Amino acid sequence: MASSRVLAIVMAATLSSVALSACPNLCSGHGTCKDDNRCECDKDYGAGDEVFGDCSAMFCPYEIAWVDDPNQDGHYHSYRECAGKGLCDRDTGECDCFAGYTGKGCARSTCPNDCSGHGTCEYIEEIGHGG
Repeated sequence: MASSRVLAIVMAATLSSVALSACPNLCSGHGTCKDDNRCECDKDYGAGDEVFGDCSAMFCPYEIAWVDDPNQDGHYHSYRECAGKGLCDRDTGECDCFAGYTGKGCARSTCPNDCSGHGTCEYIEEIGHGG
C-alpha cells in the first residue's frame, strides 16, 4: 500500500514536471525543446518575426535587397527575405515574387514582356566579359 502511494506521488511529480517544461506547440516537430521552455528551431523554421516561438513557420530565402534604406553606418542593400520583392509563403518556404521579379528569393528581374518573342533573356553572368 505504501509503495503504491509512493509510486503515485513519483508519477504525479514526473507528469507535472513534463507539463511545466513543455515548449509552445512542442516546437511543431521542427525544433528542440530546451531547458528554459523555449524552442531551438531547425534551419529555415521559426515563428514569423519572433526569435523564439513554436517553429511552425518556414522562412524564405534571404537575398540582397533590391531597394532599402542605409543603416546607421551608411551601408545599404542588406539581405531581406524574398529580396524585399515578394511575399513569403510560410507553409512552403517559397517566395511569391512581385511582378517583374523571379527566381529563388526573387533575386532576378524578369525580361520586359519576355522579350516580345524576338529574343532571349540573358543574364550578365551568362554573357561573360568582352575582349
